Order: sequence, then C-alpha cells, then structure tokens
Amino acid sequence: MTVYRIVFHPLRSFKGPFLNRISKLWHLFHAVWRHGPSELTIFHPEVFNAIAGPGTQCKKSDWYDMLYPLVALNSIREKTGYVSRRSKWDQALKATAMHDEEIKVVRYATQLAQALRAAEEAAVDVTDWFSFFSFDVMGDLAFAKSFDTLATGYWHNSVKLVRNGTDLLGVASSWLQMIAWCKSTMNERLKLKVDKPDASYWLIEAARQDTANGLSLDMDNLYGDAIAIIIAGSIATTLMYLFLNLAENPDIQSKLRADLLAHGWRSDVSLLKCIPFLDAVIDETLRLYPAVPTGGSRMTGASGATIAGHYIPPETTIVAPRYTIGRRQKSFQAL
Repeated sequence: MTVYRIVFHPLRSFKGPFLNRISKLWHLFHAVWRHGPSELTIFHPEVFNAIAGPGTQCKKSDWYDMLYPLVALNSIREKTGYVSRRSKWDQALKATAMHDEEIKVVRYATQLAQALRAAEEAAVDVTDWFSFFSFDVMGDLAFAKSFDTLATGYWHNSVKLVRNGTDLLGVASSWLQMIAWCKSTMNERLKLKVDKPDASYWLIEAARQDTANGLSLDMDNLYGDAIAIIIAGSIATTLMYLFLNLAENPDIQSKLRADLLAHGWRSDVSLLKCIPFLDAVIDETLRLYPAVPTGGSRMTGASGATIAGHYIPPETTIVAPRYTIGRRQKSFQAL
C-alpha cells in the first residue's frame, strides 16, 4: 500500500509533504496541496463553483455521514432526494416567511440592547450575549419557544449541550448528549399546536411519508433537520466578528451608524435592505471570518474535475478552506 500511494496513486503528481502520500499527518499551504493519500486541499476561488456550483458532478464526502442514521438536509450526499427536502427549507426560510417573524427578532434585539445598556461602564462579554440572542431567536422561530437566555443572562443547560457537542475538542459523550437534546426538542415541538407555520412546520412536512399504515413521519430525517437548524441557528459567529470589526474601525462604525439613522431603521427594519454599506460590512465580515472556516469536503465523480488548470482524478476528496481563500491576495483581481 505504501509503494502504491507513493509511486502509482493518481494524486502522485501533486505537491505536498512526503509523509502525506502515506497518511494524513501534515497540512501546509499551496494552491493545490495533497494533504492525505486521496485528499487535496485547494486554495483557489474556482474550487467553490467546481465542487458545489450548478452542474457539478462532485458529491459530498463521507464526512457527512457523521449523523447516520439521522439525515439532515445538509448531510444528504447524493443529489437524489435533496431537491424535495431543499424546497421545504426554502419555504421555511424564504424572505416572506421571515418577514412575518420580524416582530420577534426585534423583541429579542431590544432585550439584547437593554441588557448591554444596563451594564453601563462595566465590561461585558458580548460573545455570551450575542449567543443568548441567537439561541433565543432560533428557539422561537424554529420551535415556537424561547430559551429565555437573554432574560436570565445565564447559559441555559441546552446551550451548554450545543456548545460542548460542537466543540472540536469535545468528547463523544457531549456529542451524543447534544443529539439526544435536539431530538427531545423536536419531540416537544411535535406536541405543540401553532397559530401559523413556523420553520419546524415545514421540516415536519418534509419528513412526512406514505406507508402501508397511512401517513407517518420519517423521524430520522426530522431529527437530522432539527440538529442542523439548532446548530446553524444558534451560532452567533458572524455577529461577534461584525461588532469586533466595527470596534476596531471607528470610521466604518461612524459611517454605518449615520446610514442607519438616515434611513430611520428604528421604525422600519425592512429599510435595512436598502443600505448598501450595511451589506458591504456584512459581506466583508463573512469574507474575513466565514461561519464555516473550512470543511464542506466534496468527492469528485467518475469523470474527475478540472480546477484552476489542474485535473483532479475521480474519487478524490477535496477540501476548500474558506478562511484561507478569502484572505489570499491571489484570490482577487485588481479592478
């Protein structure tokens, strides 16, 4: 096996530490870098469209099986079955649906502002408060209940479970506890009757299936989607870094504040979409600090793929680190 990986493997022509030809021991930087026997890390902006854009023949790698037997929308590896599930998520998160929930978001934003204002001159760990805000909003929009972390100012046990379960250094028991809590949260939501469809309503609809005994729910799909929406909806990374950037750049902060006040944003949140500078600030924050810095690995199909002039053989796992690509000077062209 060692001789094959060094001499005969389809990726033998790609640069990388010599030991990476045998096993995954190192991870260095180059436009295309072999970081494992059948794995490449590509630091070129073309990689995103090539592995995840329209018409791509790549599929998600086996890393996405980590929830098995549960299946979240984002863990579906094959294109079959993805479109119908995606349509339900689109219905849950489309602009018109979120517009109906605007009053809830404003209420939590007001709670957040009041809590920070109450601290006066005292130092405040805003990373905690931004997480409280995100978690409460996620709970209300997706599961028709708030976890009241903004009201109490303390980490809810469920928040701790999610944080510990998603920690890269966490233990398996924390991960399993988080999975169990996500399941119980969805079970509680199934018992609720809501006045109008919330995000979970559409997830429940997506999980419905016809069986010999009539209509039932595919609980593996439903639990998987619950995990996805809880993890994605409770992480306030972008909010944290956005305010960090504003604090470090007072001139940008002043311009943004002036634009917000000029548009009367306090009385009509929908006007926020009319402020291009706000979009620019958010986009720049996402470039510098993407919510998912790396990962999202894909595997090339039977015909392989050509990326940045390099032919990638079939069945090759490709990793595209957004954090690094977004900061490389070579990723941008002068206007």
